[in-house]
Amino acid sequence: MLLAISCGVPISQTELLEKELNALSSNDLKRAWLEALMIDDQKMRQGQSSEIMRKQRKDSKAYKDYMQSMNDMDALNLWKIESYVKKYGHPKKSELGETAAGVLWAVVHHANTYEDRE
Repeated sequence: MLLAISCGVPISQTELLEKELNALSSNDLKRAWLEALMIDDQKMRQGQSSEIMRKQRKDSKAYKDYMQSMNDMDALNLWKIESYVKKYGHPKKSELGETAAGVLWAVVHHANTYEDRE
C-alpha cells in the first residue's frame, strides 16, 4: 500500500514509518510520538465512535464497519509500536513519562489475536 509521494517517488508505509522513527532524536520527540500513538489508540474507543459499539446490534452494518475500522487501527498501531520497540527498546517511564511508557501495554492489549499479543 502506498501512502505518500515525495518528489514524484512513491513512499511505502514502511519507509514512512522508518523516517518517522529515525526523526525521533530526543526523548521529547519520542514522548510526543508515543503519546500521539496513545491518542490514536483511544480515539476509536471514545466519543461518538464508541456509541456505535454500545448502541448498535452486533449484526448491524454500522457495528461491523466500526469494528473493522477499530481492528484496522489496532493492527496499524501494533505494527508501529513493534517497529518502535525494535529500534529503541521498551519505552521507559523514567525517561519518557507514564503515558508514553504505557502505550506499549495499551496497543498490545488491543491486538486482535493472542499471537499478536506475544
